Amino acid sequence: MAIQPPTSGFGDFDAIESLRDELETIVASVKIDIQSDLLSLAQKWRQSGTRKLTIRKRLNKLTTSGKVQEIIEII
Repeated sequence: MAIQPPTSGFGDFDAIESLRDELETIVASVKIDIQSDLLSLAQKWRQSGTRKLTIRKRLNKLTTSGKVQEIIEII
């Protein structure tokens, strides 16, 4: 779907674009924080002797399989 030019009276396009960029930055930051938290959690589980298969199953309930694979490779 093509993006249409802003309609007059709809609002200030630059302000809306700025807010969208700000939201994208916040979302990216939150994703990094969540990934860091999950990695920390997985490392604690591993240090306590939990098997990688069990860690993988636990992480699969919390995030996507791609992210799980990244975490498993790190630990």
